[in-house]
Amino acid sequence: MRVIVPLAVAWSVGALPLNAQRCSPVRSSRVSLVAGAYAITQTAVLLARHDRWWPDPSGAFAFVWDVSPSNGQDRYLHAFAGYQISQLTAQAWDWTCLSPTAAGWLGAAVSMGFSLSKEIGDGFQPAKGFSAPDMMAATAGAALPALHRQVPFSRAVLIKFNYWPSDELQDPMANLTVASDYAGQRYYLAFNPPAGYPVVPARGPTGSDSPSDTVSKPGHSNRR
Repeated sequence: MRVIVPLAVAWSVGALPLNAQRCSPVRSSRVSLVAGAYAITQTAVLLARHDRWWPDPSGAFAFVWDVSPSNGQDRYLHAFAGYQISQLTAQAWDWTCLSPTAAGWLGAAVSMGFSLSKEIGDGFQPAKGFSAPDMMAATAGAALPALHRQVPFSRAVLIKFNYWPSDELQDPMANLTVASDYAGQRYYLAFNPPAGYPVVPARGPTGSDSPSDTVSKPGHSNRR
């Protein structure tokens, strides 16, 4: 996740210049190029992070239903990374002249593939295990952009994120990265009513208008 998250954060700050191209027929040479790029990237990430992710000798494969660090924010991190990688790779598939729906679901599949490979490796680590909740969160995040393309009304639901380095990140003894600095992260599940939908502003406990976004409860950074 420490390799994938910076890419997702960069994508959330500003979309990369990948202009979706509506064309036909499907360009097989471009399909091969995008598929090859995914295979090379996936292999490179696994080789680069192998010793950091899986330092212990492999054991029997195990599934776990583990407890998420920092009030569940690790689950939000998996969902957000899956969501952004899905959007990014769907635009790459758009370039191949596939239909928007097909490109969206292929983007979701690529995003799930990144998460699945990491969880399978974790499954053989005695101290970790294949985390079913982490995979479920990543799958849900990856599927949402594809659903946006297929079901326009679903575009009312968005995942948003902001980050400001916490005091804990500044502590050199904490050995934290942006990905594990949970205290500085905020995740939002935003509901944006479609155009023309009558909206009555919600009132907070003091009577002031409250935002429509639901924000996760801040946690504290994981020092594992």
